Amino acid sequence: MILNMSASALQNLLINLVTSLVLGIALIAVGYGIAVIVKTVLERALEKIDIEERMEERGLENALFGFSLEGVITGLVKWIIFLWFLVSAVNIIETGFISATPQTKPVLTNFLIGLVQFLPSLLEGMLIIIVGLLAADYLATKVREGIQTYSKPIAAGVRALAIYFTVTIALSNPNYNINVQIITQIFEYFVLAIAIGIGGGLALSIGLGLKDTVRKVARKHERSLEKFLAGKKED
Repeated sequence: MILNMSASALQNLLINLVTSLVLGIALIAVGYGIAVIVKTVLERALEKIDIEERMEERGLENALFGFSLEGVITGLVKWIIFLWFLVSAVNIIETGFISATPQTKPVLTNFLIGLVQFLPSLLEGMLIIIVGLLAADYLATKVREGIQTYSKPIAAGVRALAIYFTVTIALSNPNYNINVQIITQIFEYFVLAIAIGIGGGLALSIGLGLKDTVRKVARKHERSLEKFLAGKKED
């Protein structure tokens, strides 16, 4: 098709391609700049309300596995804004190339549009996980503060259980197409293994602890036991 074009038509096509490419790149740069500015403004707003300090006061600074709540919120906002600009930019660039090769389909644009449409479900799942992790860490902290004996393992168990329910609820969204039963089975096997380990450890510790007691009782009643066994043999 391009080979059959006249010089003027080919020139217009090249101008259209270059223009689309320049506009697309410019839009990406502008979108990223706006995203960074919004992220910075949001960071300052969150710093004024002392969100991280409030979390530390409640013992929740490690609830998100090393990520700060402020960083998660501002990072999500930044990349969502940038993604919107990226979709428009890619659409402009692909439109320019499609004008040169009509048989080409806007594959990348369609993919990004699908990603944007999936964002609400993704954000819903992330919100559930964030709230669940904070709640799990809060419950574990309260358990450690309220229980003196075996507080750490009990708190760890409570936290693990809360995280399990959180992940299960978050991934149960039908838009994810994830089989939650697999996660449930893995968790059940994990709990069973822990229960067997704890039961075996308790049995071993009790057995070792009673060993000396059993030996003393056996020595004390050794003669009575011998007489009893001798009487049995005589019968």
